[in-house]
Amino acid sequence: MRRKLFIWFLLFWCAVSCAPEGIPRSNLRIVFETGALQTKADEPDGVVADGGGISISENIPDLVILIANSSEEIVATYPSSEGGVVITGSVEGTPEPTRVSVSFTGLPGNAAYTVYAFANTQGLWAMRSGGATVSSLTGLTSVTQVEGLQFEPAAEDLDSDSCPKVKKSRLPLSAKGTVTLQSSGNGEISLALLRCVAKVTSVFENQYGDALTLYDFSNTLFHIRPETGYVVPHSNDFAVAYASEGDLTATETMTISKDATVSKSWYVFPSIGPYTCNISFYLDSERTDYHSYTDLPVHDDHARNIPQLARNQHLTITTRISKGKSVSFNFEVADWDGKTETVHFN
Repeated sequence: MRRKLFIWFLLFWCAVSCAPEGIPRSNLRIVFETGALQTKADEPDGVVADGGGISISENIPDLVILIANSSEEIVATYPSSEGGVVITGSVEGTPEPTRVSVSFTGLPGNAAYTVYAFANTQGLWAMRSGGATVSSLTGLTSVTQVEGLQFEPAAEDLDSDSCPKVKKSRLPLSAKGTVTLQSSGNGEISLALLRCVAKVTSVFENQYGDALTLYDFSNTLFHIRPETGYVVPHSNDFAVAYASEGDLTATETMTISKDATVSKSWYVFPSIGPYTCNISFYLDSERTDYHSYTDLPVHDDHARNIPQLARNQHLTITTRISKGKSVSFNFEVADWDGKTETVHFN
Protein backbone atom coordinates (compact mmCIF):
# COMPACT_ATOMS: atom_id res chain seq x y z
CA MET A 1 0.00 0.00 0.00
CA ARG A 2 2.78 2.42 0.96
CA ARG A 3 4.58 1.52 -2.28
CA LYS A 4 1.47 2.37 -4.34
CA LEU A 5 1.05 5.68 -2.51
CA PHE A 6 4.69 6.55 -3.12
CA ILE A 7 4.35 5.78 -6.83
CA TRP A 8 1.20 7.95 -7.11
CA PHE A 9 2.96 10.80 -5.27
CA LEU A 10 5.98 10.47 -7.56
CA LEU A 11 3.79 10.60 -10.68
CA PHE A 12 1.86 13.61 -9.35
CA TRP A 13 5.10 15.47 -8.49
CA CYS A 14 6.51 14.82 -11.96
CA ALA A 15 3.31 16.01 -13.61
CA VAL A 16 3.24 19.25 -11.63
CA SER A 17 6.96 20.02 -11.82
CA CYS A 18 7.36 19.14 -15.48
CA ALA A 19 4.11 20.56 -16.92
CA PRO A 20 5.30 24.09 -17.78
CA GLU A 21 8.14 22.84 -19.96
CA GLY A 22 5.95 20.15 -21.48
CA ILE A 23 3.21 22.47 -22.79
CA PRO A 24 2.93 21.88 -26.54
CA ARG A 25 3.65 24.94 -28.64
CA SER A 26 1.92 25.85 -31.89
CA ASN A 27 2.19 28.42 -34.65
CA LEU A 28 -0.62 30.68 -35.82
CA ARG A 29 -0.89 32.49 -39.15
CA ILE A 30 -3.48 35.23 -39.49
CA VAL A 31 -4.54 36.15 -43.02
CA PHE A 32 -6.42 39.39 -43.60
CA GLU A 33 -8.72 39.74 -46.58
CA THR A 34 -8.96 43.43 -47.45
CA GLY A 35 -8.26 45.97 -50.09
CA ALA A 36 -4.90 47.36 -48.96
CA LEU A 37 -3.95 50.98 -49.41
CA GLN A 38 -0.67 52.73 -48.64
CA THR A 39 -1.32 56.33 -47.59
CA LYS A 40 1.43 58.93 -47.65
CA ALA A 41 2.05 60.63 -44.32
CA ASP A 42 1.85 64.09 -45.88
CA GLU A 43 -1.62 63.60 -47.35
CA PRO A 44 -3.92 66.38 -46.08
CA ASP A 45 -6.53 65.69 -43.42
CA GLY A 46 -10.12 65.46 -44.53
CA VAL A 47 -9.41 63.78 -47.88
CA VAL A 48 -11.92 60.95 -48.09
CA ALA A 49 -11.24 57.90 -50.23
CA ASP A 50 -12.95 54.53 -50.21
CA GLY A 51 -11.22 53.83 -46.91
CA GLY A 52 -11.40 50.07 -47.24
CA GLY A 53 -7.68 49.35 -47.18
CA ILE A 54 -4.87 49.06 -44.66
CA SER A 55 -2.25 51.78 -44.46
CA ILE A 56 1.09 50.47 -43.22
CA SER A 57 4.23 52.54 -42.91
CA GLU A 58 7.12 53.04 -40.52
CA ASN A 59 5.63 56.24 -39.16
CA ILE A 60 2.01 55.09 -38.84
CA PRO A 61 1.61 51.76 -36.98
CA ASP A 62 -1.79 51.02 -38.44
CA LEU A 63 -2.00 47.26 -38.01
CA VAL A 64 -2.53 46.02 -34.44
CA ILE A 65 -3.35 42.45 -33.38
CA LEU A 66 -4.35 41.24 -29.92
CA ILE A 67 -4.72 37.54 -29.05
CA ALA A 68 -6.69 36.51 -25.97
CA ASN A 69 -6.72 33.11 -24.30
CA SER A 70 -9.70 31.28 -22.78
CA SER A 71 -9.14 33.16 -19.50
CA GLU A 72 -9.79 36.40 -21.44
CA GLU A 73 -6.22 37.61 -20.99
CA ILE A 74 -4.24 39.21 -23.81
CA VAL A 75 -1.28 36.87 -24.27
CA ALA A 76 0.18 38.06 -27.57
CA THR A 77 0.26 41.26 -29.57
CA TYR A 78 1.51 42.66 -32.83
CA PRO A 79 3.50 44.83 -32.61
CA SER A 80 4.90 42.97 -29.58
CA SER A 81 4.77 44.59 -26.16
CA GLU A 82 6.53 43.90 -22.90
CA GLY A 83 4.92 41.81 -20.20
CA GLY A 84 2.91 38.59 -20.32
CA VAL A 85 3.64 36.14 -23.11
CA VAL A 86 5.32 38.06 -25.91
CA ILE A 87 5.15 36.39 -29.30
CA THR A 88 7.23 37.62 -32.20
CA GLY A 89 5.07 38.75 -35.10
CA SER A 90 5.99 39.61 -38.66
CA VAL A 91 3.96 41.15 -41.47
CA GLU A 92 4.13 39.67 -44.93
CA GLY A 93 2.36 40.86 -48.07
CA THR A 94 1.38 37.93 -50.27
CA PRO A 95 1.32 38.05 -54.08
CA GLU A 96 -2.44 38.60 -53.98
CA PRO A 97 -3.09 42.36 -53.69
CA THR A 98 -5.81 41.97 -51.06
CA ARG A 99 -4.07 39.65 -48.59
CA VAL A 100 -1.81 40.49 -45.68
CA SER A 101 -0.58 37.85 -43.23
CA VAL A 102 0.96 37.94 -39.75
CA SER A 103 2.61 34.91 -38.15
CA PHE A 104 2.88 34.12 -34.43
CA THR A 105 5.13 31.32 -33.19
CA GLY A 106 5.21 29.51 -29.88
CA LEU A 107 1.63 29.89 -28.70
CA PRO A 108 0.55 27.18 -26.22
CA GLY A 109 -1.27 24.46 -28.18
CA ASN A 110 -4.42 22.53 -27.33
CA ALA A 111 -6.11 25.86 -26.64
CA ALA A 112 -8.71 28.24 -28.05
CA TYR A 113 -7.95 31.89 -28.77
CA THR A 114 -9.86 35.02 -29.72
CA VAL A 115 -8.10 37.19 -32.28
CA TYR A 116 -8.76 40.94 -32.48
CA ALA A 117 -7.33 43.01 -35.31
CA PHE A 118 -7.38 46.74 -35.96
CA ALA A 119 -6.17 48.91 -38.83
CA ASN A 120 -6.21 52.65 -39.45
CA THR A 121 -7.22 53.41 -35.86
CA GLN A 122 -4.00 54.89 -34.51
CA GLY A 123 -3.78 58.66 -34.69
CA LEU A 124 -7.26 59.13 -36.15
CA TRP A 125 -9.73 59.39 -33.30
CA ALA A 126 -9.30 59.10 -29.55
CA MET A 127 -10.58 55.90 -27.93
CA ARG A 128 -11.84 55.07 -24.47
CA SER A 129 -12.49 51.84 -22.59
CA GLY A 130 -14.22 51.64 -19.24
CA GLY A 131 -14.18 55.43 -19.04
CA ALA A 132 -10.39 55.67 -19.45
CA THR A 133 -8.49 57.09 -22.40
CA VAL A 134 -6.65 54.44 -24.42
CA SER A 135 -3.25 55.63 -25.54
CA SER A 136 -2.06 52.34 -27.05
CA LEU A 137 -4.05 49.31 -28.15
CA THR A 138 -1.10 47.03 -27.43
CA GLY A 139 -1.27 48.16 -23.80
CA LEU A 140 -4.68 46.51 -23.28
CA THR A 141 -4.54 43.40 -21.10
CA SER A 142 -8.04 41.89 -21.03
CA VAL A 143 -10.99 41.05 -23.25
CA THR A 144 -13.17 43.37 -21.16
CA GLN A 145 -10.98 46.32 -22.12
CA VAL A 146 -10.91 45.35 -25.79
CA GLU A 147 -14.66 44.72 -26.06
CA GLY A 148 -15.33 48.04 -24.34
CA LEU A 149 -13.30 50.13 -26.79
CA GLN A 150 -15.30 53.09 -28.07
CA PHE A 151 -14.36 55.88 -30.45
CA GLU A 152 -14.47 59.37 -29.05
CA PRO A 153 -13.97 61.86 -31.90
CA ALA A 154 -13.00 65.38 -30.84
CA ALA A 155 -15.09 68.32 -32.05
CA GLU A 156 -12.58 69.10 -34.78
CA ASP A 157 -12.92 65.51 -36.05
CA LEU A 158 -16.67 65.93 -36.71
CA ASP A 159 -18.40 67.74 -39.55
CA SER A 160 -21.42 70.02 -39.27
CA ASP A 161 -23.73 67.01 -38.90
CA SER A 162 -21.64 65.53 -36.07
CA CYS A 163 -20.39 62.81 -38.42
CA PRO A 164 -16.75 61.69 -38.27
CA LYS A 165 -14.39 63.26 -40.77
CA VAL A 166 -11.81 60.92 -42.23
CA LYS A 167 -8.13 61.70 -41.93
CA LYS A 168 -5.54 60.90 -44.57
CA SER A 169 -8.07 59.01 -46.72
CA ARG A 170 -8.37 56.31 -44.08
CA LEU A 171 -11.30 54.77 -42.26
CA PRO A 172 -10.84 52.65 -39.11
CA LEU A 173 -11.10 48.90 -39.67
CA SER A 174 -11.52 46.03 -37.21
CA ALA A 175 -12.10 42.28 -37.10
CA LYS A 176 -12.72 39.56 -34.54
CA GLY A 177 -12.48 35.78 -34.80
CA THR A 178 -11.83 32.59 -32.84
CA VAL A 179 -9.39 29.79 -33.54
CA THR A 180 -8.38 26.55 -31.80
CA LEU A 181 -4.74 25.50 -32.03
CA GLN A 182 -3.92 21.84 -31.92
CA SER A 183 -0.88 20.39 -30.16
CA SER A 184 2.51 21.29 -31.68
CA GLY A 185 1.08 22.21 -35.06
CA ASN A 186 0.25 25.08 -37.35
CA GLY A 187 -3.05 26.93 -37.34
CA GLU A 188 -4.52 29.59 -39.61
CA ILE A 189 -7.43 31.99 -39.37
CA SER A 190 -8.75 34.29 -42.08
CA LEU A 191 -10.28 37.60 -40.99
CA ALA A 192 -12.04 40.28 -43.02
CA LEU A 193 -11.03 43.73 -41.81
CA LEU A 194 -14.18 45.81 -42.18
CA ARG A 195 -14.85 49.51 -41.69
CA CYS A 196 -16.10 50.47 -38.23
CA VAL A 197 -18.48 52.99 -39.80
CA ALA A 198 -21.33 52.94 -42.29
CA LYS A 199 -21.85 55.26 -45.26
CA VAL A 200 -24.99 57.23 -46.10
CA THR A 201 -25.31 58.84 -49.53
CA SER A 202 -28.03 61.22 -50.72
CA VAL A 203 -28.32 61.10 -54.52
CA PHE A 204 -30.39 63.37 -56.80
CA GLU A 205 -31.12 62.25 -60.36
CA ASN A 206 -32.27 64.68 -63.05
CA GLN A 207 -34.41 62.83 -65.59
CA TYR A 208 -36.59 65.86 -66.28
CA GLY A 209 -35.33 66.33 -69.84
CA ASP A 210 -33.62 69.66 -69.21
CA ALA A 211 -31.32 71.28 -66.67
CA LEU A 212 -32.85 71.82 -63.23
CA THR A 213 -32.10 74.21 -60.41
CA LEU A 214 -33.27 73.06 -56.99
CA TYR A 215 -33.58 75.86 -54.48
CA ASP A 216 -33.23 75.07 -50.77
CA PHE A 217 -33.04 71.34 -51.47
CA SER A 218 -33.23 69.57 -48.10
CA ASN A 219 -32.81 65.89 -47.31
CA THR A 220 -33.07 64.89 -43.65
CA LEU A 221 -32.54 61.32 -42.43
CA PHE A 222 -33.83 60.69 -38.92
CA HIS A 223 -32.74 58.31 -36.13
CA ILE A 224 -29.05 58.14 -37.05
CA ARG A 225 -26.48 58.17 -34.27
CA PRO A 226 -23.43 59.58 -35.98
CA GLU A 227 -21.16 60.65 -33.13
CA THR A 228 -19.54 57.52 -31.75
CA GLY A 229 -19.45 53.73 -31.80
CA TYR A 230 -17.60 50.59 -30.83
CA VAL A 231 -14.21 49.73 -32.30
CA VAL A 232 -14.74 45.96 -32.04
CA PRO A 233 -17.79 44.48 -33.82
CA HIS A 234 -20.80 44.15 -31.48
CA SER A 235 -24.22 42.70 -32.12
CA ASN A 236 -25.61 45.83 -30.45
CA ASP A 237 -23.28 48.41 -31.99
CA PHE A 238 -26.00 51.03 -31.81
CA ALA A 239 -26.38 50.80 -28.01
CA VAL A 240 -23.38 52.92 -26.98
CA ALA A 241 -24.54 54.45 -23.74
CA TYR A 242 -23.48 58.06 -24.25
CA ALA A 243 -24.39 58.32 -27.93
CA SER A 244 -27.33 60.66 -28.45
CA GLU A 245 -29.69 60.20 -31.37
CA GLY A 246 -28.95 62.62 -34.19
CA ASP A 247 -30.20 63.50 -37.66
CA LEU A 248 -28.38 64.00 -40.95
CA THR A 249 -29.43 67.00 -43.02
CA ALA A 250 -28.29 68.28 -46.41
CA THR A 251 -29.61 71.72 -47.39
CA GLU A 252 -28.37 73.58 -50.45
CA THR A 253 -29.32 75.16 -53.77
CA MET A 254 -27.92 73.29 -56.76
CA THR A 255 -28.11 73.29 -60.53
CA ILE A 256 -28.10 69.86 -62.16
CA SER A 257 -27.47 69.31 -65.84
CA LYS A 258 -29.78 67.20 -67.98
CA ASP A 259 -29.49 63.47 -67.17
CA ALA A 260 -26.89 64.24 -64.47
CA THR A 261 -26.70 63.26 -60.81
CA VAL A 262 -25.30 64.91 -57.70
CA SER A 263 -24.61 63.32 -54.34
CA LYS A 264 -23.47 63.96 -50.79
CA SER A 265 -22.11 61.34 -48.38
CA TRP A 266 -21.70 61.02 -44.62
CA TYR A 267 -19.82 58.50 -42.48
CA VAL A 268 -21.75 57.35 -39.43
CA PHE A 269 -21.46 54.78 -36.68
CA PRO A 270 -23.97 51.89 -36.64
CA SER A 271 -27.46 52.66 -35.40
CA ILE A 272 -30.86 51.05 -35.05
CA GLY A 273 -33.88 51.88 -37.22
CA PRO A 274 -36.46 52.07 -38.54
CA TYR A 275 -35.43 55.28 -40.30
CA THR A 276 -37.56 57.99 -41.88
CA CYS A 277 -36.68 60.71 -44.33
CA ASN A 278 -37.91 64.25 -45.17
CA ILE A 279 -37.17 65.69 -48.61
CA SER A 280 -38.17 69.14 -49.86
CA PHE A 281 -37.15 71.71 -52.51
CA TYR A 282 -38.34 74.57 -54.71
CA LEU A 283 -38.20 74.41 -58.49
CA ASP A 284 -38.22 78.17 -59.00
CA SER A 285 -36.21 81.08 -57.67
CA GLU A 286 -39.39 82.82 -56.44
CA ARG A 287 -39.95 79.88 -54.06
CA THR A 288 -43.51 79.21 -55.21
CA ASP A 289 -43.20 75.77 -56.83
CA TYR A 290 -42.67 73.84 -53.59
CA HIS A 291 -42.32 70.07 -53.25
CA SER A 292 -42.27 68.54 -49.78
CA TYR A 293 -42.33 64.90 -48.67
CA THR A 294 -42.29 64.00 -44.98
CA ASP A 295 -41.92 60.81 -42.96
CA LEU A 296 -40.86 58.72 -45.94
CA PRO A 297 -40.10 55.21 -44.65
CA VAL A 298 -36.61 54.05 -45.57
CA HIS A 299 -37.21 50.63 -47.13
CA ASP A 300 -35.04 47.96 -48.66
CA ASP A 301 -35.63 46.62 -52.18
CA HIS A 302 -38.46 44.43 -50.83
CA ALA A 303 -40.33 47.40 -49.30
CA ARG A 304 -39.36 46.34 -45.78
CA ASN A 305 -38.13 48.76 -43.12
CA ILE A 306 -34.37 48.77 -42.74
CA PRO A 307 -34.03 47.68 -39.09
CA GLN A 308 -30.39 48.59 -38.55
CA LEU A 309 -27.56 50.27 -40.39
CA ALA A 310 -24.53 48.15 -39.58
CA ARG A 311 -20.81 48.77 -39.96
CA ASN A 312 -19.44 48.42 -43.48
CA GLN A 313 -22.88 48.97 -45.03
CA HIS A 314 -23.89 51.67 -47.51
CA LEU A 315 -27.33 53.29 -47.45
CA THR A 316 -28.24 55.21 -50.62
CA ILE A 317 -31.24 57.58 -50.71
CA THR A 318 -32.14 58.53 -54.30
CA THR A 319 -34.52 61.34 -55.28
CA ARG A 320 -35.49 61.34 -58.96
CA ILE A 321 -37.37 64.01 -60.97
CA SER A 322 -38.79 62.73 -64.25
CA LYS A 323 -40.72 64.39 -67.07
CA GLY A 324 -43.78 66.28 -65.89
CA LYS A 325 -41.97 67.03 -62.62
CA SER A 326 -42.98 63.67 -61.16
CA VAL A 327 -40.88 62.77 -58.13
CA SER A 328 -39.92 59.27 -57.02
CA PHE A 329 -37.66 57.87 -54.31
CA ASN A 330 -35.51 54.82 -53.92
CA PHE A 331 -33.72 53.49 -50.84
CA GLU A 332 -31.04 50.85 -51.00
CA VAL A 333 -28.81 49.33 -48.35
CA ALA A 334 -25.98 47.01 -49.35
CA ASP A 335 -22.60 45.80 -48.20
CA TRP A 336 -20.01 48.50 -48.71
CA ASP A 337 -17.45 46.84 -50.93
CA GLY A 338 -13.81 47.83 -50.65
CA LYS A 339 -11.47 48.74 -53.46
CA THR A 340 -8.77 46.34 -54.57
CA GLU A 341 -5.45 48.04 -53.97
CA THR A 342 -1.84 46.92 -54.06
CA VAL A 343 -0.09 46.42 -50.74
CA HIS A 344 3.01 48.54 -50.23
CA PHE A 345 5.38 48.42 -47.24
CA ASN A 346 8.08 50.97 -46.46
